[in-house]
Amino acid sequence: MSARVRAELAQLDLNQPERITLNDQVYQDLRRLIIGGRMRPGQPISIRTVANLINVSPMPVRSALQRLVTEGALDVLPNRTFAVPVLTPENFREIADMRAALEGMATERAVTRLTKQDVALLTDINEKMFDVEDHDWQLYLDLNRQFHFHIYAAAGMPRLLRIVESLWLQTGPLLNMVASAEDMRFGQDAHTAAVRAIANDDVAGARAAIERDILDAARSIVEGLRRGDFG
Repeated sequence: MSARVRAELAQLDLNQPERITLNDQVYQDLRRLIIGGRMRPGQPISIRTVANLINVSPMPVRSALQRLVTEGALDVLPNRTFAVPVLTPENFREIADMRAALEGMATERAVTRLTKQDVALLTDINEKMFDVEDHDWQLYLDLNRQFHFHIYAAAGMPRLLRIVESLWLQTGPLLNMVASAEDMRFGQDAHTAAVRAIANDDVAGARAAIERDILDAARSIVEGLRRGDFG
């Protein structure tokens, strides 16, 4: 486990309202790290290491990791430790196609529900996202997630949102490895088109922009996987 991930785990805030169980807290925090690309494909995860870093017993960590296995975010190794899956090009392309279809649907539903204030927020996220300093890809990816999920949350489709999150869980570990200035440029074009379409209540245009954003990035990643760039 990298020093950066260890540092982030050690800083997790477990002082949440009582209605959230410790198991749920640990699960949500680990889920956020995976979606955000903090963990690399193939990276092993030790229950005891995570428990020591966040100062909890192994039980809630084991429970959280097992939940993440059921979502396809982690694999169980023969020695009963956990690891971030390594996706094949075919696996990744399948997930990207599913994302395009489902996130396109969520965007369609969200467009007429998003307000001028939402458009202003999305514009602000984009400005920050495409102006990150020193190629801070982690910040770039965090802002990208905020942009997408702000749109999808407006759809009012919680079950669909949950499925979309599970798909992001499976691809998150790869994203931090492949972010580049070229990907940023393509993403900026798609995001700008999406915001413009939302501002004009252009349902079809917004869906097309989001689908293009997903599939353009996927094309680059699939090519890299086939070349073995991320091994």
